[in-house]
Amino acid sequence: MEYYYLVGSLPMLDLDTTPPMSEEEFVAICADWLPKDLLARLGTLSLIPPKDIQKGESATDRWNVWETRLRNALAVRRARREGGGGDRAAEKFTRENPDFFSEIEDGVQEAFAKQSPLEREDLLDTLRWRELETLGAGHEFDFDKLCVYKLKLLLLAKRAARNTESGRENLTVALTPAALTLKD
Repeated sequence: MEYYYLVGSLPMLDLDTTPPMSEEEFVAICADWLPKDLLARLGTLSLIPPKDIQKGESATDRWNVWETRLRNALAVRRARREGGGGDRAAEKFTRENPDFFSEIEDGVQEAFAKQSPLEREDLLDTLRWRELETLGAGHEFDFDKLCVYKLKLLLLAKRAARNTESGRENLTVALTPAALTLKD
């Protein structure tokens, strides 16, 4: 089914802007147009893939496979950086996903070359945005387009939530003696 008016009425999204609406507002707008089963699927959609990902052709399925692969690559890279042995040390943090995406491996390598955690996260978000653009191609007015739109909104909301004050608070918590002893 095509949702010409709904998709056409949505504001354009850009990675370097704040989200034009919240996730809840977006789902509420869609409630007038989508059947209940699709609305429920849209409502549960998250940037974080479920534990049991489905390999399918929908944009959501493809996103979950891609994002799982990205998270696996990040876990391996962090384990290598910490001197923990890489793949074997990261096994308890990775999920089954035999797919390979060359842009992920290159992007993770480039991200870990950045000195600033914020620059690293910005680069990873740019990778995610590009993948969402790819997933949205060919889906101009269908349900997949709405799913990609919501994922982009979630990514923008995540970026908008970053601020200096919460960054300092997180750093303080991470540097407390209790947090440091957990690392040993």
